[in-house]
Amino acid sequence: LGALAIAVGLLSIVAANWDEIPARLKLGIDLVLVAGLGLGVWHWEQRGPGWARETAIVVLHGLVLASIALIGQVYQLGGQVHEALLAWTVLTALLMTRARSGFAATVWVLGLQITWAVWAVWLADEWHSEELALGTIYWVPLVCIAVGRLAPLRRARPALAATLTSMGWFEVVLCATLGTFAFYENTAREQWSEAYPAAMISAVATISIAIALLSSLPERLLLVACVVLSHVPLFTSPGELEVVAAATFVALWLVVAWAAHHAGEVGLLNMATAMIGLRILAIYFEVFGTLLDTGLGLVSGGLLTLALVWLWSRKRRQFAHELRRPS
Repeated sequence: LGALAIAVGLLSIVAANWDEIPARLKLGIDLVLVAGLGLGVWHWEQRGPGWARETAIVVLHGLVLASIALIGQVYQLGGQVHEALLAWTVLTALLMTRARSGFAATVWVLGLQITWAVWAVWLADEWHSEELALGTIYWVPLVCIAVGRLAPLRRARPALAATLTSMGWFEVVLCATLGTFAFYENTAREQWSEAYPAAMISAVATISIAIALLSSLPERLLLVACVVLSHVPLFTSPGELEVVAAATFVALWLVVAWAAHHAGEVGLLNMATAMIGLRILAIYFEVFGTLLDTGLGLVSGGLLTLALVWLWSRKRRQFAHELRRPS
């Protein structure tokens, strides 16, 4: 965070005086900064401290992208965003493999995902197929989960493996959660045929990962449920299926809670139960929304809220006791 604050401050100073700075001076300062940070990474790689190496790697990673933009601006090269991101990804790949912290791994993985997303949108525009871009986006979290579970990577770079795994699971669950809301809209009339091949690849990859890399039944079931809810509602929903949307949402997060309980993740278990409780409240307001104009409706809604909080608190302590962790 300190490195980020320094970088933002320097950018602000440069931006305020941008027009007065000669082009050669801009490039010269940029070259000095890149070389200095590269030397710092090499030095701290040999002698430490680790936090200095990780900070230098993250700052250098961002500076390379800024340098690409600077060179394009000074020489009026033009170019496209997806080309710049690809060049940035290739140029910094070996650098980021030297990082060992979870923060640096998160920065790298997010950069890779942004590059893929921009390329997917560009390819979809070139091929006139927005549905294809939507279908291929789901491949990214699957790749994260698969690579994060590889034993050699977990031994060599445990922080990177953990980041890939957690981000992959977060994104597939997010996709599935958003997919349940598609039942509210009529999405079946859209032209999804071009997305079917991408969805089929996602399904095959999901089954392969579940069989080969996941050992527990809750994780396997959760991964399969995520790929189903991320695609089927979009392809088939006739709209106005509020009950189905609510039921699939609750079912999904019940599986998340089961997987969290099985893995001993108390924080995730609490989050899953909170999501279920919030969805139950949303169901109440959807079904009995007209009663909220009356005192009885407000009282009953408040009682339901208190009941859910009481149940959540009680089950939270019970789960913590079962898992032998403090609540």
